[in-house]
Amino acid sequence: MPSRNNPDAAGVRDTFRSLLRQLIQRWMFVQRRIVQEEDLSIPQSMMLRFIRSKSPVTLTTLAGYSGATKSAMTGLVDTLEKRGYVRRERDSVDRRRVNIVLTEKSSDLFLKLDTKGEAIFEETVRTIPQEDLLKLNETLTILVRKLGEDDIE
Repeated sequence: MPSRNNPDAAGVRDTFRSLLRQLIQRWMFVQRRIVQEEDLSIPQSMMLRFIRSKSPVTLTTLAGYSGATKSAMTGLVDTLEKRGYVRRERDSVDRRRVNIVLTEKSSDLFLKLDTKGEAIFEETVRTIPQEDLLKLNETLTILVRKLGEDDIE
């Protein structure tokens, strides 16, 4: 019989899943708020982050990542290009291929976004005792390994 000191395994997993979901949702809300302060939409922010991690990319690659059509990606990239966050460049090896690359303005944006996000994160965790953070690190490391690190950046 489960008790407060000895809960059943299913209950522990359900609570963990719920807490993890809440954490992800709250962090996404924080990220959304930071991005909106920079007058970017969530899809624009996601595309810029994807380009940063995989640069250079083509419209086909962006469409495959997002699940959107190439024409939808063209519109999104056009907007980002007009705002100075990306530029189109011919591939030096295959001149038919057009790569989407980030500009210096994007680098400045990421620095600002990362700095704001880091400050919020630090403020959030600074009062958590180190011992608790170490336990949390161990647990999250196990979870990341179980999920497979190859697809997580």
